Amino acid sequence: MINYGFTSITIFNIYTIFEFAFIAAFYATFYRENIRKIIYVLMFLFGILVIINYLFIQNGYEFNTYTRPLEAIMIIGFAITFILKQNSDEQSWGDNKNNWINSGILIYYSSGLAMFIFTNHLLHASRSINNFVWYVHDTILMFEYILFAVGFYKCKPQTITSTY
Repeated sequence: MINYGFTSITIFNIYTIFEFAFIAAFYATFYRENIRKIIYVLMFLFGILVIINYLFIQNGYEFNTYTRPLEAIMIIGFAITFILKQNSDEQSWGDNKNNWINSGILIYYSSGLAMFIFTNHLLHASRSINNFVWYVHDTILMFEYILFAVGFYKCKPQTITSTY
């Protein structure tokens, strides 16, 4: 894209809107209807905020270092609230697929929050600092994907034994 005079900032902002919408929709499934409606309104308002930030505040030439950290903070809030809602003794923690997925999300967004805030500053840092930060980011992302994989593995159908 750069070779043709385009930046990836536009795509990154669009991605941020969809990323938040999908993750918020995931967490909305665990709440009553009235809380779910609030989450849907929050999804809409966040999308509008990303567009306003892109067009008027960070001018489409800077990474979205205002909306991306806000997204991370809201997702961290969803993840912590999910943990607080889990007080069931019916199932062990490791058997619940959503616990694994939630852990991956919580680790990634809480670890990446500082990076999301300082992304524009990293553009002016040395190559070695940039490499270090992105290696750490990639390692954390790998842990998130491993936790997702365990959660998806837990989704497989369970064998039902007939009692007849």
